[in-house]
Amino acid sequence: MGSTRIAEKLKRKGYCISRFRVAKIMRSNNWVSKHKRKFKATTNSNHSYPVCRNLLNRNFNPSRLNEAWVSDITYIQTNQGWLYLNNY
Repeated sequence: MGSTRIAEKLKRKGYCISRFRVAKIMRSNNWVSKHKRKFKATTNSNHSYPVCRNLLNRNFNPSRLNEAWVSDITYIQTNQGWLYLNNY
């Protein structure tokens, strides 16, 4: 929260203080505002990679051991190129 927003909040609470005074107090105490990062999408769902069939089909109770393995990896590099795992 920067000095401007802090000053506005203090004014709403009834204090008479300017943003310059708040900035001066922040500087004297070595306080800095922490900026919120903008959301950046890192997954591109519009691709031309082949998509695997959903063999598990949400059957999370296999009848025997090692019948089904799961992972949280989205892309796998294969000899044919990158393979996109379908997760629905």
